Amino acid sequence: MSDERPRPEYGEYATPEEQARAAGQTYVPPPPFAPPQAWRSDADEESTQPDVPIFNRGRFIDRVVTNGLLLIGVFSFIQSFEGDLSFGSLLKATATSFGVTDYEPSAGIDVVGRWILVINVVLLVASIAVSVVIARRGHLTFYIPLVGFFLFSTAQAILLYTSAPALVEQLGRHFLG
Repeated sequence: MSDERPRPEYGEYATPEEQARAAGQTYVPPPPFAPPQAWRSDADEESTQPDVPIFNRGRFIDRVVTNGLLLIGVFSFIQSFEGDLSFGSLLKATATSFGVTDYEPSAGIDVVGRWILVINVVLLVASIAVSVVIARRGHLTFYIPLVGFFLFSTAQAILLYTSAPALVEQLGRHFLG
């Protein structure tokens, strides 16, 4: 099977050299392919990406909000430290201040307060660490302290309700009428 048409000097059948010659230019081959930095593995180089400074890439407001929320978390932890260590007396004082006079905390309620303290420390440290790591990568971080606060509040509510359901119900009746 032979083709009687003449071989084109340009277009899809012409080689790059023939296309350049037809255009009146000289062919310059492209440089060899080098994969982008993101495709390279750690074995290719010592470090693929340097750490990005925290205040970089126009994320100043995000950093201010994140640091403010983390500071609120630290001050909240410092403020609640003593109350968490003597959780029974804190619950008794809270109940009394809302007019619930017949509440008497159980003997093991102080252990619940210590668990709340441990959960608070773990989530606060994790929020700070994750915020720093993600901020160095140049991403938004304001939501991390909010997620930490949500997880802490949920754990605290579960522990409070399971350890003192009578107080929670009495306070609920007090607030709801």
